[in-house]
Order: sequence, then C-alpha cells, then structure tokens
Amino acid sequence: MKKILLTLVMLMVAVHLWAQVRTIRGKVSDNAGLGVPGATIRVQGTDLGGVTNMDGEFRIADVPDDAGFIEVSSIGYQQEVAPIGTGMINVRLSPLSQFLEDVVVVGYGTQRREAVSGSTTIVGADELENKPFGSFQNMLQGKAPGLQVTAINGRPGQNAYLRVRGVGSLNAGASPLIVIDGQPVSEDAYNALNPNDIENISVLKDASTASIYGSRASNGVLMITTKKGKRDGAQLSYTFQHGVKSKTQDNFRLMNYEEKLRYEKNLGYANEYIQSYMDDNGYASIGDIPDAEMQSLQDGMSGMRRTDWFRELLRPAKFTIHDVSISGGTDRTRVFFSLQDYKEEGISFGSDFTRRGGRLNVSHEFNDWFEAGTNLMITNRKESLLRDRYNVQNPFVAIYTYNPYEPVYNEDGSYNLTHQGLNIAEAIANNPERANTMNGVSTFYGQLKLFRDFKFRTEFSTEYTDYTREYFIKPGSILDIYTGNPEKPGSKTDNGFSRFNYRWSNTLNYTKALGGGHTIGALAGTEYTQEEFKSYTISSIGYPTANNNTQNIAAENTNFGTAKYDWTLVSFFGRLEYNYAGKYFLNGSIRRDGSSRFAVNNKYGNFYAGGASWVISREEFLSGSRNVNMLRLFVSTGTSGNFNIGNYEHLTTFGFGRYNGLSMEFPVRPGNPNLTWEKSMMTSAGIDYGFFENRVSGTLAAFQKNTTALLLDRPLSSTTGFGSRLENVGELQNRGIEFNINIDIIRTRDFNWSVGGNLTLQRNKITELYGTSDTIPQDDAGTQWVVGEPVNTFFLVRSAGVDAQTGKPLYYTQNGEISDEFSTSYATLLTGKSPDPRYFGSINTAVSYKGLTLSGEFFFSGGNYILNYPWRDLNSGLDAVYMAQAADAMDYWTGPGDDAKNPDPQYTVQTTDRWLQKGDFIRLRNVTLSYTVPSYLPNKIRMQQLSFFVQGQNLFYWAKEYKGDPEIGLGSDETEGYKAPGIYALYSYPQVRSISFGLNATF
Repeated sequence: MKKILLTLVMLMVAVHLWAQVRTIRGKVSDNAGLGVPGATIRVQGTDLGGVTNMDGEFRIADVPDDAGFIEVSSIGYQQEVAPIGTGMINVRLSPLSQFLEDVVVVGYGTQRREAVSGSTTIVGADELENKPFGSFQNMLQGKAPGLQVTAINGRPGQNAYLRVRGVGSLNAGASPLIVIDGQPVSEDAYNALNPNDIENISVLKDASTASIYGSRASNGVLMITTKKGKRDGAQLSYTFQHGVKSKTQDNFRLMNYEEKLRYEKNLGYANEYIQSYMDDNGYASIGDIPDAEMQSLQDGMSGMRRTDWFRELLRPAKFTIHDVSISGGTDRTRVFFSLQDYKEEGISFGSDFTRRGGRLNVSHEFNDWFEAGTNLMITNRKESLLRDRYNVQNPFVAIYTYNPYEPVYNEDGSYNLTHQGLNIAEAIANNPERANTMNGVSTFYGQLKLFRDFKFRTEFSTEYTDYTREYFIKPGSILDIYTGNPEKPGSKTDNGFSRFNYRWSNTLNYTKALGGGHTIGALAGTEYTQEEFKSYTISSIGYPTANNNTQNIAAENTNFGTAKYDWTLVSFFGRLEYNYAGKYFLNGSIRRDGSSRFAVNNKYGNFYAGGASWVISREEFLSGSRNVNMLRLFVSTGTSGNFNIGNYEHLTTFGFGRYNGLSMEFPVRPGNPNLTWEKSMMTSAGIDYGFFENRVSGTLAAFQKNTTALLLDRPLSSTTGFGSRLENVGELQNRGIEFNINIDIIRTRDFNWSVGGNLTLQRNKITELYGTSDTIPQDDAGTQWVVGEPVNTFFLVRSAGVDAQTGKPLYYTQNGEISDEFSTSYATLLTGKSPDPRYFGSINTAVSYKGLTLSGEFFFSGGNYILNYPWRDLNSGLDAVYMAQAADAMDYWTGPGDDAKNPDPQYTVQTTDRWLQKGDFIRLRNVTLSYTVPSYLPNKIRMQQLSFFVQGQNLFYWAKEYKGDPEIGLGSDETEGYKAPGIYALYSYPQVRSISFGLNATF
C-alpha cells in the first residue's frame, strides 16, 4: 500500500513538473521580411536558448511556463526583446547598417549585401516607376556604375543597348543576361515587361555573383524581381500618366528659305522652280538674273512654297499610361495582380506603340514544409513602323534634306515629289508597316523543407512569343510606280516567327548555423533549357485596290520561305558559402554547361568563381566609432562563358536550288567541330563605405576582364570555296574603375536634401587576333579591329583643312605629308579613337519638405567618337546643293587668303576624320516635382495615399563638338554594314524629350 501511495505521489509530482514547461516556436525576420539565419535566441532568466535555421525559424523545448521574454541577437542587427505569448513568436530585427542589410537577388537565391563578395547595385522600384519609357532598360541610364545604357533610338517602345563593364565580345553579342524572377528570358520577353511591375533590379557585375550562370554570364547579369503580394491585407493601386514627347533640339540650324536660295545662286545652281523661270524668260544661267529680279522671284515663291518640314513631318506625340494593381495576402498566401495600358504616339506620323498586358504572381504556404506558386505575364504589343534606312524612304532623312522652298502638295492637291523624286508624307500614308507581338512568360515552382536545414525547390518556366509583320505598298503609290510591276500593281510582305522556350531547374539548399559564430551554406542544382523557333516570309504582288491588304487576294506570290531551329542547354551547378561572426565571408561556385551549339568533343564547359569579403566596421576597434558606420572590403575572381552564335555553326550546311532545270545541292558554310565557348576571366576588388551616421556612403571598385577564345570569322583560302570559317581566335581585355557616392546634406524629420552620383572609367583593347594578322578590317570600311587598340578603332583619311590660297581641301598621307588630292590609300588608323565611351556617369539631387519633393538627375558620357554622316551631308557644297544644307555651309572659301571652315564648294566632299566628332555630352535626364497629400485627407475617403507629379525627361543636352544629339545607338536598322552601336549617325529615329503629369492613388 505504501509503495502504491509513493508511486502515485511521484506521478503527481511529475505531472505537475511537466505542466510547468512548454515548447516555444517562432521566426526571426529582417526589415524586408526575410528570415535571419544564425540568430541567437535566449530565454530570459534561464540557460535555455537556440539558433535560427536557414529560414530564420527556431524551436526551444522545456521552457518554463513562467518565462515571459526571449532575447534575440544577430551580428549586424540591433538586439530585440520579445514576449513569449501563446502562439508563434515573430521577431523583426532592425539592421545596424541598412546598406549591408539590403537583399541582393543572385542566381538561384538571395544574399544580404554583406555576404556578396562583389560590387552589386540594386535599382529599386522608386527609381523605375512612372517613367515615360516603353522599356525598363532606358530607365537604368545613370543608375548603376559599370552599367552603360545607350538608347538605341527614340522609336516608341524602343529599348536600349546595355553593356556591363565594357564590350565583352567582338562577334558573339555583348548584352547582359536578363533574368526575371529566376527565369532567363529573351529580348522579346523583357521588352514586354511592364516597368511598374518591377520590385527591384540587381545588377550583377562581379564573377562571384554572375558566374553561377556559367556560359551565359560573360556580359554580366541583370536579376529582375517583380512585385509580390503583401501579407498585411489587400491594397489597390492606380497610376495615371499623360504627356507629350517631341524631338530633342539640335545644336545647329539649317539654312532658312532666304539663305538657301541665296546659297544656291552664289554656287550657280538653279533649282527646278528657278530653272522654269529662266526658261520662260530667256536666262542662260542663274547668274544672269539681276539681283532685284531674283529677290522678287524669291518673294513670290515664298508666298506659295515656304515649308517647315519639321512641322510637316513631326508632331507633338501624346502618350497615356494606365496602371492598376492589386496586392494582398495572409500569413500563408501572397497575391499580386496588375494590368497596364500603355499608348504612345511617335514624333513622326506613321509610328505608334501600344502595349497591353497583365501579371499574376501567387504564392501559398500549404503547411510548414511545402510552398508553391506561379508568376504569369501575358502582353500584346502593336506597332506602326517607319523605314529606318540611309535613303529617301526615311522621314528623318527628309526633314534634314527637303528644301524649305519645296511644298508638300502641288497646286492640284497631289503630293509634290521633291528633289528626291519621292515625298515621304505620301510614303507614310501609302506604304504602311505594322507589327504585332504576343508574349507569354510563366514560372511554376514548388518548394519543400525536407529537414530542418534543407530546402528543395523545383521550377518549370516557359516563354512563348508570336510575332507578325506586314508591309504594304499600295497600288498606285509613288514607291509602287518606281519599284512595282505595272501589270500587277501593289505589293505586300508578310513575315513572322514563333518561339517557344522552356526551362526546368531543381535546387537543393542547405544552411546551418554551427554555433560559435560559424554559418555555412550550400547549393546544388541542375537545369535544362530548350528552345524551338519557326519563321516564315511571304511576298506577293498584284492587288486590285489600295484598300485591300490581305495576303489571299494577291494576284501572285513572288517569294516564300520558312525556317526552323532548336537548341538545348543542360547545366549542373553548385555554390558554397561560409560566414564567421558576420564579419568574414567566403563563397565559391562552379557550373558545368553542355550546349547543342558545339560538337560532341567540345559540348561541355566548366566555369567557376570565388570571392571573399570582410566587414571591417564590425571589428572591435571600429564597433564603437561614430564616424565609421560601415566599411567593407571585397574581392572576387572567376570565369564565365558565351555561346551566342548560330545554332549549327559547328556543322557543314548545304543549300538547295536548281541548275539547268534540275534540283541541286551546294555547300553554304564550312563546319568547325572544334568550336567551343568564349571564356571570360573577371577579377575585381573594392570597398563599401559609410561615414558620419551613413550620411556619406558609397562604393569604390576596380575590375579587369579578359576574354579568350573569341568566336571570330577567320578568312580561308579561296581554294576551299569559302570566304571564312567561324573559329576560336583572339583575346579582348576590359578594365576600369567604378565609383559612386551618396550624401545626405540635411536629414531631419520634415526637410531632407541629398546629392549623389556615380562615375565609371573604362577602357577596352584587343590583345590578340588570329595568328597571321593583327588587323581585321570591318565591313563598314571605316573601322578596324587591331591588336593593342580599342574595339572598332576608326580607320579614315585625315583631313588637313583647307588651302587658304586655292580653296582646295587638304589631306594627310599615311606618312604625314599634306596633299590636295584625295586617295583612300591615305586612310590611317586613328589610335585610341573608338565609339566606346571612356567614362560615363550621373549626378543627382533631391530636396523634400514634408510631402513635397523636387529631384533632378544629369547623365554624362564622353571619350568616344562618332562618324557624323548627317553633318557631312549638310556641308557638302555643290555635291548636295540640291538639298537642304546647314547654316554652317555658308562659311566656305571664296578667294585667296580666305580663312573658311569649308573648302571651295566645287570640290567633292570626302569622308574623312573631319566628320569624326567627339561624343562628349551632358544631359538633363530627369526633373520631377511630386506632392504627397497628408494622409489624414485621403484616409477620410478610405484612401491610403494620394500623390501627384509632373516630370520632364531629356529636357536638354550640351555637346561641345558633336553636331546633333550625341546619344547615338543604332546608326541605321536596315543599312548593311552600319549597325554596330554608336559608330555612325545615319538619320535613325531621333532621341525624344517629354513633359508629363500624373497621379498615384492607393486604396
């Protein structure tokens, strides 16, 4: 009996003791809502504690029932105390330095900036929203050191050329890889992206961050993260913007009506109107007409024919943008949905752009160990296009070459053909060109927490593009009369393509806080990518009426063709990370890619990277400093590749045709089974800094990138039957320095003033070409690739000015002598003169008082040279007296001793370095004035926030030497040999400026 009683008493005591303890669970997050791994948890008043896992979660057993609080601490964060309560304990840590707390999106995951062993710039949504550009790429200009952004041209919806730390390749593409929500995408997909859907963009420049993408990362990587739903309830946002765009002002002027007619008379040229008067009145030459009679004739012409072609062919181009988004969620579900309607007129009649689309991002945590979600984007783009040629079919050739005395219409109402035999106003009306593009991009993922420290993620992504284009030359139009078949008038070209790309990736992530300040992380993954492409072209002639422009009513199909290709890429990759005490970080990555674009013996390539960073400001000797808030050193090195070549370059290909009525097969291109990847080795080092309570902060970095095994066409002996073959030959080097700084001059509750800026100094040079030659002339005949020189160094005859006694143009021979006879053999390599800027950057400032903010940004670039063909055409003397000329052309030689810019007009104007001008410029990129209404006012109508803004883009520029707008991207889209960015100005669609206003409302 006593034993039974004793047992019962012991059981009651055990039950009582068991009832006094419990298990607590919680999560530690940062300001961005991301879990903080390795945070230390201590239960106050006990010796109990623990460490958070990779997701910031913790679990502590046997916690006394009367324990009330936990203490949470982590390197780089302020310590927090939180009540235990009865449910999940959620703790939010505030960083000691916001800069190091920034989350950088890297390949297959995220990292805090402190752990990134490189210089990485994050461009946030506030720098991208509400900018009047059809493409987000133009919005990045001046936002990140090391990222060179040049607008391709001013066409509505046009994107930009992007270069990360210089020119990474000569022949295999130089654009960075763009990744949206983890999915590498094509140009069609990122052009379809609504910039207002972007949460942030991480610009990955160093090997330690970019090399995880291996064969696709040699030109850098842009990681785009789109917006996700917020967990704190639903939110409806609406943005409206309306404005007008116009051509940027030229820094020169054309001859006006009177000046041009006087110029023609002085040069002895009679235009068709003057010639008709001479024929009617018996004058043999224009010089025989008395001055008074000539003046009377000109006055009479001006009453009928004075024309401002800028006003006739250009217009104030309106644009309107509507954006609606819904964001919301719960503890387990997050939803973001958006719609956009973007409409933009071109500054030239006949060019317009419309984009309509939507996005849906959804994620759901089904339980503590499984999460799934999807990101979907569907977009439709419609464009009315203009011809972009270096000839009379380009309206921007017309505005600079049509004379001010040439009317748009004849007296009978028909179009005047102008001196070119064409009227571009008629061509725009009767030769319409339209394009339509449908884009669909999707990502589906599932994520499992296998164990406490392991996470598995599988992801399937697709991208689909359907593009169609129609170009119709109406029967009876001027161009049809010139180029068409009079028996079958009218012609039409239809072409298009469809592209389907899919990707499947699987990653296993492991993070472990080992205690004692040690944390390790590992990532292993596989990825498979495949793309299929189909295209078609159909040409036809013979249309019964100008109103019918569908293909099936044509009398005859004159040409048709189809094409198809596919390619695949299979990858295996891994990454290791180590962190000690939040002060010392090491990381390394490796990737093995296999591509169908190379033969079996070279199909696979290995790429690796490693880096380290040291947060000096967390050392004891600086931890108490008031003046040094953040100081971090970083260094990295690694390799990446480039496989941007044709899909079947390693194979010998054949074409088919007919010979003597029989089918035949003939070789088109020689194969090369030894083709392999271009490889880049990037090494960089730098320092992040923050002083005086982080009022002064920024980054200084230096880099060098060497690219080897360049994919170039090597000339072959004519006995082979081929002109060249693609081979791995040559090497290229890029090096530079990047610097950015931000200064909070005034930082108070109601009034703030900040200034900042960035600067990139860079230079590239070719260090090796194929063995038998250190020079490769380019197809444009004006540049060369030369060992020891920058890419596309200009190769031109040098001008020696004007002979003051004879008025003849003078030229330097190759040995430096002066000659008055022109010869192409005088062409000389112009050492150091290339189209690539030697420096670029931006300066910005913002002043805010309560809800009112005024901000401005200047962008500058220089050290490059541009061959200015329009300026040559506008100063061409008798060679081009029949067309409009610049006012500067009137400064020409008239007699011995005359000091004039231009030679005697009778001499032919040659293409020399006289027309090669420095591209240095500074541009007022943006000015914005915004006002946010005090919250108590919109709250009265259940509105969270209401703000208004007015802004100007590209308001003015200053260029010391270049005549025209010096931001030259594309010379001409349809002119062969003139497509390399920034080399030539050729009347492409000009840059535009805009003024707009808008509002943002959040409910």
